[in-house]
Amino acid sequence: MRIGPAEVAYSGIPAGVKRSSATIRPISVLMPAFNCQAYLRDSIESILNQTFFDFEFIIIDDGSTDNSIKILQEYAEKDKRIRLIRNPKNVGLIESLTIANQYCTGEYIARMDADDISLPDRLERQFAFMQSHPEIDLLGTGSSFIDEKGNPVGSELIEPSDPILIWLQMFFRSSIHHHAILAKNALYKRFNENGLERNYPYAEDYAFWLRMGFDHTYANLNAVLIQVNDVVLPHEEKQVKPR
Repeated sequence: MRIGPAEVAYSGIPAGVKRSSATIRPISVLMPAFNCQAYLRDSIESILNQTFFDFEFIIIDDGSTDNSIKILQEYAEKDKRIRLIRNPKNVGLIESLTIANQYCTGEYIARMDADDISLPDRLERQFAFMQSHPEIDLLGTGSSFIDEKGNPVGSELIEPSDPILIWLQMFFRSSIHHHAILAKNALYKRFNENGLERNYPYAEDYAFWLRMGFDHTYANLNAVLIQVNDVVLPHEEKQVKPR
């Protein structure tokens, strides 16, 4: 599938200018967005108000037809940590992540969904863990669930924290929540390499964890650090969120 060039707008650095190693931020937060105006502000605010603030925020709008792009432009103009990318047309989650991934320069890449809420210390706790456990390549967290009004629904979901247990469970189901990971840049840059994850539109993250798991080590924090919106957005119709 060929995709037209994405438009980059409101970057924190001038177009065509690369950051020097001295200005590369520790974390790149990567968030795709598509027709999610009702939840977008809360989601963005949850990242901008993190206790860990030294990050770049890569947001890719996948051809939204509602007011999502106006909201994104508003925030990008106010906060220079945001780098806004626009697809000329809707291409779906996998392709959007592949495009936006190219713009992530941080030592680590954190994933975020445009309808979810990261708790204030999410990035701080994940970054601290990764810094003290260099053998870990990808770190997830537990999740709780909220409805469209932000009210808690259902139960919390805590996955195994031990890398061996995570890998054993992977042969039966995914035990890493894609929307809550912090991964080493070199690992996540291999997402959809050679289009491999396109073959699994319903479980591209699970396919990626399995493909990379033989050579990389995963862990989970035994804590809920993200609230998952129980409402399925258009961008997620073919993606099953963990329950």
